[in-house]
Amino acid sequence: MSTTSLNTHPYSCTFIYPHSATLETASASVKIKAPERGDTRTKGRNQNFARTKSGQVIVYDMGVNLSDVLKLSFQEIVQSEYAALIVFFDYISWGANVIKYIDYKGDAYNVRIYKNTLDAVNRGEIKFDVMDSSLYDFTLDLIDVTNTPVDTGGGPVPSQLAIHLADFNHPHNPKTTTVVALADGTKTIEDISVDSFKHVTWIISLSSGVTHSQSILIHATHNGSITVDATTVDFQGPEVIAEVGTAPTDITFNVVLFGAGTAQVMRLTCAKAAGSVDLALRRVKI
Repeated sequence: MSTTSLNTHPYSCTFIYPHSATLETASASVKIKAPERGDTRTKGRNQNFARTKSGQVIVYDMGVNLSDVLKLSFQEIVQSEYAALIVFFDYISWGANVIKYIDYKGDAYNVRIYKNTLDAVNRGEIKFDVMDSSLYDFTLDLIDVTNTPVDTGGGPVPSQLAIHLADFNHPHNPKTTTVVALADGTKTIEDISVDSFKHVTWIISLSSGVTHSQSILIHATHNGSITVDATTVDFQGPEVIAEVGTAPTDITFNVVLFGAGTAQVMRLTCAKAAGSVDLALRRVKI
């Protein structure tokens, strides 16, 4: 889908999808009158503020925003161009996909549409007897992800449940993957805070290509508390719950205490006597 205005402007801008394409290779593109000179950029730090009942102010800090918000003001855009822009936005599912924005100087930016609505003001027709010559003013907010390599695009996700099921780096129980080889010796797989959790069960998958796949459980607990360091840790396992093929018997798991004070952890370790094995795990913490 390619839409180019039949109107001639001294300055114009172009939107291209996908963002990695050129105008010639794009799946969709639209060219309209350029926004007004000057734009607004919002920079800052990703922080949320909360006030407690006692009057304390808590600041949740998630670091510097790598993606600026770019606000563009369009004025007197003819109806055909405005309609073409809406069709383009519908095609790319609005902010769900990264697009390329080329400004009137030819500078290119990778952006996302920041809102799922576009508020436009109808300024009336150029000529009263030409009903398709209406002019529109609107402001377009974009997120500039040009310098944000982690944002590589992707289609829309239908719900929060779908995000959870698809495990898009689920923050509450992320899947950990690693390879344990002979050269690693005793390898640390994961640390669990002693102050925060009394018990942990690891659900572990061990595999080697199509040769074998084994599902196991490892359970661990300790005698510490939030104020007193643990001195003893006990663990049970590995408990085999499912197996395909013949799993190697030279894999050793252990759970040990490491560190002190608020930094004390239960540390899950693994060693392989020969070769290597792929390991993936999640955990249940209590």
